[in-house]
Amino acid sequence: MINRRPLICRGCQSKIVTRTQIGLGDSQNHSFVCPTCGVTISFTMDLDQEHTSFSYGEPKNADWTDDERGAIGAVALSQEIPVPVAGKHGFVTSTGPTTSPYLETFSYLEDWKEYRHSEELRLAFVRRYDEFERSIKHFERRAWPLFDAAMRIEEQPPTVRTRLIDFYGAIQSELCLFTRTPRSMYDRIRQRLVLANSKEPTLMQELGEMYVASGRMSKLWKEIAENRSAFISEYKGLQPLVQMRYWREELRDPTSFVVSTKRFDSLRQLYLNSFETLCRLLVIGKMVEAVIHASSLDIPLAKRSVTLEEFEAFPNAVKCTHFASMAIGDLFQDALDTDLRNGIGHHAAHYEADSDEVLYFRSKGSAVVEGRLSYTEFCNRLLQLFAVVELGCVYHHWLHISVDGRLA
Repeated sequence: MINRRPLICRGCQSKIVTRTQIGLGDSQNHSFVCPTCGVTISFTMDLDQEHTSFSYGEPKNADWTDDERGAIGAVALSQEIPVPVAGKHGFVTSTGPTTSPYLETFSYLEDWKEYRHSEELRLAFVRRYDEFERSIKHFERRAWPLFDAAMRIEEQPPTVRTRLIDFYGAIQSELCLFTRTPRSMYDRIRQRLVLANSKEPTLMQELGEMYVASGRMSKLWKEIAENRSAFISEYKGLQPLVQMRYWREELRDPTSFVVSTKRFDSLRQLYLNSFETLCRLLVIGKMVEAVIHASSLDIPLAKRSVTLEEFEAFPNAVKCTHFASMAIGDLFQDALDTDLRNGIGHHAAHYEADSDEVLYFRSKGSAVVEGRLSYTEFCNRLLQLFAVVELGCVYHHWLHISVDGRLA
């Protein structure tokens, strides 16, 4: 369903017709650039799915009006569907009937029923994610009756290990609805862990104890939980890119589509946090490979071996080179873009509304070089990174289970 409502830009008095796709959630946030003066206009819609109704909040930098006459054009907006580029940022000069983003992209879906069903499951998971957050607190405090109730654990009597297996299995299977990561990728990591444990079970147990005693296990537990919570909070800003993963592969081109919900500042922080967490998770992966290839907890490099502490002290760019060289480094390589990570982390990095691009900056010798990325592609890169972080979490989860869930 599309709803039309005109508004007048406070910056230049241009009248623009908004054509908003009504989605499945309980609210929608949209923003676009006035094509005349370049001011960013945004508004929120509250949806009542039970009674099939909706209401608009007051727009920022604009005022609603009831009359479309004199409008300079229309802008298509959708929170869950990528909006095909039609004019600048989806703005078209005609206010007449046009095809909705839903109808334009419907045929792109490989299986509409699968997508619709999975989207209902995703939204249900978002709504009840606070149950998982409560479970995390219950686990930390060893409040087992509360944990078992929140996780609906029926096995009797459960142990700490079986509780943790159920918890990690449940949350990763739910998050796969967002990332669409094939099970075979998770299996490749588990195979390396099983191989290492079969070759050197004592060393693998020692590795787990090392992570508990040093506080690394607890630190990663908290980081992973924080990243997952942030991702769920930001899902509305990434929803169109999730839908794109259900399209036919040859049609998944982020540069040809616009994301209507702009949340650069919070997505930027999620990107930076996820990258740092991924690097810490892959240190475990490097240790696992050291066990397999060298029967040691020292990491072999080209000319010498280094301890865990020494390897962690390397700059991320150096560590990422070693991560990519692992036997399963191809799973992570595309996400280990240190140029983009450093550019996004630069204090001057920002979203430029007029071009709908993310500007990032990186050092090249003594100079600072500007890079540009479409906002849609930035969202796509973030979703790719989060999917790879979830793969990396297998290392932590396996190690955590091996020490019976101890954090300290």
